[in-house]
Amino acid sequence: MATLLDELAKKGLIAKDKEKKILERQRDESRRKEVQNSRELSSTHRDPSLIRLGSCPSIREFKAIAKDLLTEDPGKILAVINEAHRFKEESAGKDLLTLVYKVKDGLKGMDRGSVEKFLKRAFRRAGATLEKKDSKWIS
Repeated sequence: MATLLDELAKKGLIAKDKEKKILERQRDESRRKEVQNSRELSSTHRDPSLIRLGSCPSIREFKAIAKDLLTEDPGKILAVINEAHRFKEESAGKDLLTLVYKVKDGLKGMDRGSVEKFLKRAFRRAGATLEKKDSKWIS
């Protein structure tokens, strides 16, 4: 079955180069719609705690929410790191980024029982006390 563009080109009502441009435009538009739909789906299925993390205005609030989030599910460390990059322009933002990367390294291979203690120590208000011992971050 021929498309409308093919039929118009056969009858000479539309030039071949024009047909190619129209087809490209249609493909681009359909790709844009697919991307937009996937973004809408991902935002509606996004974890509420990640939404809270993305909307907190201060580093102090960010640390508190990140600690709670990682205590529940340490596997969300990459999402925490991505959100922490919002603060990199602030004075304490670089320290926050350093901290979350240290937490990421520290969580590798850690058993579930010591995760809560580790996170509590890492995200405390007075500042983190993470040290590297035997190529592993400890609190």
